[in-house]
Amino acid sequence: MKKHLWKICLFISLAFILEACAPSRESEESCEFVQNSFGQRVSWNSKVPVKVFIHESVPQEFFGAIEAAMKKWDNALASRPLFVLGGIVNGPNHPVQDDATIIYWKEDWTGDKVGEQARTTVFWKENQIKEADIQVNARDFHFAWQEGPVNGAVDIESLLVHELGHVLGLAHSKGPASVMATRLSSGTLRRVPSKTDLDSLRCEY
Repeated sequence: MKKHLWKICLFISLAFILEACAPSRESEESCEFVQNSFGQRVSWNSKVPVKVFIHESVPQEFFGAIEAAMKKWDNALASRPLFVLGGIVNGPNHPVQDDATIIYWKEDWTGDKVGEQARTTVFWKENQIKEADIQVNARDFHFAWQEGPVNGAVDIESLLVHELGHVLGLAHSKGPASVMATRLSSGTLRRVPSKTDLDSLRCEY
C-alpha cells in the first residue's frame, strides 16, 4: 500500500513540475507586434542585442546605411543596444534556417507581390524569435544613400530601419509617421522611429 502511495505522490509532484515549466499561454496586448496563435507578442525577449550579418551580395557602399539603421533603433530605446553587427558572410543568397540573422541583396527577386521593396522572414518558437532574415529587392528598385532624398530612388537606410523593425517583431503600422508604415515612396526619408514606434518598442523591450 505504501509503495503505491509513493508512486502516486511522485506522479503528482512531477505533474506540478511540468506545469511550472510549461510556457505561459496567456494572451497579451499586441503593442503592434506580431502575435503567435495564443495572442502573445513574438520577440527576442531578453536575447538582445540581435547579431546581424551582411551577406556578401550586399554592395559595400550600403554597409554604412545598415549600421546607421541599426543605431536608429539603439538610440530609440537608449536603455540597451538592440543590434550588433556580426560581419560579412558568404554562401547561398537566400534565407535558410541556420539561427543567423542575415541581410541579403537580391538581383534575382522572385517575389510575387507587386512593388515589394524588401521582405523580412521571421522564424520563431512559441513567442521567442530564433532568426530573422532580410531580403532586399535589387531587381525592381534603385536604392541610394545620401544625406538628402534622391528622386527615383528608395532610401536604403529608411528601408532598413523598417525591415529591422520587423526583425524585432514589429508588425506594419497604420500611423503615417511610423517607420513601420506599409509603403516607402521613392525619394522619401523616414529614418527615425516615431513616438508610436517607441511606445510599441518599450511595451516589449
